[in-house]
Amino acid sequence: MREMPSFFDRIAKEYKAGSAHMFMLHYNTYDLAKDAEHGYLPTFYYLMEQLNMVGCDIVLGYTPSQGIIWPQIDHWKWIQRSLGLVSEDVKWVGEMQGGLPSVGQFDGQGTFIAEELGLGRIRASVGNVRTESPRFRITDDQIEQLEISPQQFEIESGQKIRLKLTGFDGSNRPIGIQQARWKVEGGIGDITPDGVFTASKAGKGKITVQVHNVNAESDEIVVIPGELTKIKFEEMPREIKPREPYKFKLAGEDSSGNPVEIEDAQWEIVSEREVDPHRTKINSGVIHEKMHEDPFIGSGKLPITSDWLNQLNTLFNTVRYKVGLVMFYTEKVAPSGEMSVLPKETTTFLDTLQRWAADFDIRLKKHLFLMVAHDITDVHPVLTKNSDVPVVEIPFPDYNDRFEFINHLISLPVQTNPDSRAQITTQIKLHPDLTIEQAARDTAGLTLFGIHDVALRAEEVREPITPTLIAQYRRENVETHSRGLLEVVPTPYDRSVVGGMRHVGEIMRDIMSAIHQGDLKRAPRGLLLLGPPGTGKTLLAQMIARYSGLTFVRLKSPREWIGIERPMAGDGKSYQSDLRMALSFVQAVIPVIVFVDEIDLVSNPHVSNGVQTPNSMLPAELTNMISDPEYHGKILWIGASNRPDAIDPVFRQRGIFDHRLILLRPTGQERADILEKLFRKHQISVDGIDFSQANRATRRLSGGDLERIVLRSYNLAKRHEREVVSQEDLNRTIDDYVPEHSPEMNEFMGLLALREANSRSMVPPNLPHELREYVDGNRIDKQKISRRLQELKNSLDIV
Repeated sequence: MREMPSFFDRIAKEYKAGSAHMFMLHYNTYDLAKDAEHGYLPTFYYLMEQLNMVGCDIVLGYTPSQGIIWPQIDHWKWIQRSLGLVSEDVKWVGEMQGGLPSVGQFDGQGTFIAEELGLGRIRASVGNVRTESPRFRITDDQIEQLEISPQQFEIESGQKIRLKLTGFDGSNRPIGIQQARWKVEGGIGDITPDGVFTASKAGKGKITVQVHNVNAESDEIVVIPGELTKIKFEEMPREIKPREPYKFKLAGEDSSGNPVEIEDAQWEIVSEREVDPHRTKINSGVIHEKMHEDPFIGSGKLPITSDWLNQLNTLFNTVRYKVGLVMFYTEKVAPSGEMSVLPKETTTFLDTLQRWAADFDIRLKKHLFLMVAHDITDVHPVLTKNSDVPVVEIPFPDYNDRFEFINHLISLPVQTNPDSRAQITTQIKLHPDLTIEQAARDTAGLTLFGIHDVALRAEEVREPITPTLIAQYRRENVETHSRGLLEVVPTPYDRSVVGGMRHVGEIMRDIMSAIHQGDLKRAPRGLLLLGPPGTGKTLLAQMIARYSGLTFVRLKSPREWIGIERPMAGDGKSYQSDLRMALSFVQAVIPVIVFVDEIDLVSNPHVSNGVQTPNSMLPAELTNMISDPEYHGKILWIGASNRPDAIDPVFRQRGIFDHRLILLRPTGQERADILEKLFRKHQISVDGIDFSQANRATRRLSGGDLERIVLRSYNLAKRHEREVVSQEDLNRTIDDYVPEHSPEMNEFMGLLALREANSRSMVPPNLPHELREYVDGNRIDKQKISRRLQELKNSLDIV
């Protein structure tokens, strides 16, 4: 048996053991999967091919729009051709293999000199601005003689050779010709306008060519049979009598159908039950040429009818063949919902599926059913929570899958006769700064179809695949597959543009070192960033992601999700369903950092615009994954909050968010350092600014406040038509600035964060003046903090 992905390996083992014959597959259902024999196939067709591989004699597919589908190998090839994924091992003959040389060249002044006759296109660029000419033809009406090279040759069926065509003028001066009117005589193969001959039918023939009114022809060309690719029995008796020898004969063919002599063959006996001559209608339509006459093929479209169910039931119970059925879009024919409100046809179908799942006779006959749905919550629970129907998740491709597929794409030959726009027709290339290994890492979270789409986008603009193109597509892809709950966050900033936070450097290094070394004793499962607004919690999370090299995604809170335009917005069950999809997606992009901003809003009900945020079961969904040992060291969860008192207790369980990093307002020289680096971050020029002067004036401001001041000071300079910010611009902006929160509210949120500290090294060494009385060396007086918090709650009227 050839190697199978782990998800199907499980199906094969349970099926062969006789423990199950009906399976529910979900999640990454609309993708490509690699079959060892037939290459990359869409999941639907791949699953049907796997049913054939595990021994099903009849394999059928079903979709609600198409009904019953009879798969054929020819269809596999058509799918691959239409996607441009055919990786035929093309055998070339002769020296000129693959692409053509350039039709000419430019000198340094933009003068083009044509060196070959054919088709050309010119591209010009100035910096990032570019243009491209329409295609033009390079021609010469002075050609008087043509010469084909090689003039005579022998070639195997299936092989290719590029013929060289040279023209000569009246002075016998040669010039290469890339495009001409070629023809093949004798039906021995095909030839493209640029002279690529593909041998097919064995025999003898000639190749002719015409340029203007000048003609030429080759000498005799001989095509011989290629390698053996197919064997079949020449004659098959209906019956063989015992003790009477019978000699079987085999006929061989190459890939083009030419007969190939068979020198040796291995023979073995395959035991098989006698086929019932009174088989049902499906088996009378097995002959390829008669398939369209079988009324069963194409039947079963919505709405489901009792007649169609009876046909299926008859197939499974009377035919002695092992039948395999792949049912796609199961959520369309078996939707989730109350039985009392579902249509009668749907409830009848659900009852039938339940009966088949528990039918021991069907299991003994070795029939195999695969039901496929993207979101398992859209399928009725009688199937998804049925002990007779194992649920199997089809995962996203891992690093090795992506590496192999990208390597496959860039090794594809140029398609000279594309069948459709979806086909990749040009040679796919990676940007010089992008290796296959890096591309495989950067495409984490993309399906193979997604990587294929990236290649198509690059082909559309006639550019290599770049890291920027991958990042752009991945952002779009992540939002789609996570139902809008995940967002890929860029990590553009490093320590050179970040001021303050002197206590975080060693902690960051420890965390990243532990993750890279796989040291689970040191690597935390989760990290809480606590402090008032504007203290750099999001920025710090971005820096951790940047320096760790991990993918960085942000999980949106229920309050944000309510704002997403979708039919079920505000529905707690729908949020849970989408959350499960998002968490499944997180598994696909491991190793990863998941940032949960305002983690206090994930489970606690808050009212926004009159709508209460859903809260049931959400903490369990997250905490189960956070605490799962399988993901320890592979997923780093970072939560941020300015109201840690509102964080759900389940997030406080031991081993979840044990690391709590406290971020407070900057003090003293930190504010000057932050201001200077903020101007650098935003690439704003300054003139003669003494940042230390701003210390006292910005005493009660956070880093977020300082960033607003920097941007406003630049706006003030631009108002006076200056590109450079002066000391006066900065001072005027500081004097004009009104903080978002009162000093009492800042104190309240600072104390809330300080009360959560479980390590003095994770608290800033220098505290804002109003918080210093609560810390004495390594001791934090949390009782005193609690008393002051109660006083502030009363004065600020905080619930």
